[in-house]
Amino acid sequence: MINKRVNISRVYVRNIRALLHNWEKDDEDKAEQDFHNKFYSTIDKKPKLRNVLIGRINFIKQVRGDNDEIFIKFWNKYHSLIKKPEKIKQIVKEDDSILALIAEGESYKLEFKQSMEYSQDKNKCITSIKYKDAKNKDKFSPKFKIIRAINSFLNSEIGVTLLIGVENSGKIYGLSEDLKKCQKNDPDKLALKLTEWVEYYIKPIPLGKIQTKFYKIKNNFILKVDIRPYHEPAFFEINGKKHIYQE
Repeated sequence: MINKRVNISRVYVRNIRALLHNWEKDDEDKAEQDFHNKFYSTIDKKPKLRNVLIGRINFIKQVRGDNDEIFIKFWNKYHSLIKKPEKIKQIVKEDDSILALIAEGESYKLEFKQSMEYSQDKNKCITSIKYKDAKNKDKFSPKFKIIRAINSFLNSEIGVTLLIGVENSGKIYGLSEDLKKCQKNDPDKLALKLTEWVEYYIKPIPLGKIQTKFYKIKNNFILKVDIRPYHEPAFFEINGKKHIYQE
């Protein structure tokens, strides 16, 4: 039986990887000149390197899907080179190994948060630090609890993992409501939102100390946030006032 499934050749993938590498190693002008000399030396009207690259990368997306790891890696490298970090995508992994982590339960190295912006107290997205519940009582939002946890983990002596989309009991709640009500089903925007919160509220900005990755378990998205110690006091700044949270 002949397998008629369309795929991408290894040569095609290697060529894209080489073009991106040359651009990163040298600069765009030099990489484009080398590209023209190699493939378009006899043609007067030569294409722009970046146009060729994004066309080839999008072809991989058409063939293999927008969750394909090769497509996402090339897409991210390209948008890093053209200096558009807001376009960078998360690699969503269908990975049951995260279940073993959840099964361990919360500890001094692992904490669960049910959501980022969605609260069952109010059937909508809650973007503020605090909000009023049905009884007109002040409540801390999911956003506040996550930023406070990240702040305290930065001030800890060990690395800590935060799983967002999991209840305290270990039940997988997922981020479907956050995506539906807050980010129009775009996981990348949800991860970018977390980065924006950290840069806005936590001082000094902990560059390189926080890494995010989405996992997909039975059609539920879970955001894994790995936080490394900052080794200097990190402040949670609200309305000009600095607070230090520590575990």
